[in-house]
Amino acid sequence: MRAGAQQPDISSVEAFKQALLRAKSVGTQSSSTVYLKTKLLPQLGIVDAISRKLSEAGPASVAAGEVEMVIAPISEILPILGVDLVGLIPADIQLVQTFAAALVKGTKEPEASRLLIEFLASEKATPAIEKVGMKRPGGR
Repeated sequence: MRAGAQQPDISSVEAFKQALLRAKSVGTQSSSTVYLKTKLLPQLGIVDAISRKLSEAGPASVAAGEVEMVIAPISEILPILGVDLVGLIPADIQLVQTFAAALVKGTKEPEASRLLIEFLASEKATPAIEKVGMKRPGGR
């Protein structure tokens, strides 16, 4: 651990682990699946205990009663009616993803593409970004 680094919040990590172990079924989709299966479950030491409970069900499957809980990006949970966001994976074990945009050589609409990227990078996009549970780089 580096000097000045905070100790992991063991209680929240343990609470998350126990929620997974108690759940009858856990859905996971998107990039969450790879992270969950290859890093997080092994790190928590519960691969064998939870593997049989996992499915590729997404947030809509919770609303339909097909799975008890789902692990997915907030932006995929919030728009689904009938699904409540009950919490975040503890920060010290959470996968943080950064999105990027680029203008592809040969695009048919270079000006429109440039304007979209410019807008997404501007502060004007912040309300829309935050509305779906995402954050701008730098915590804003």
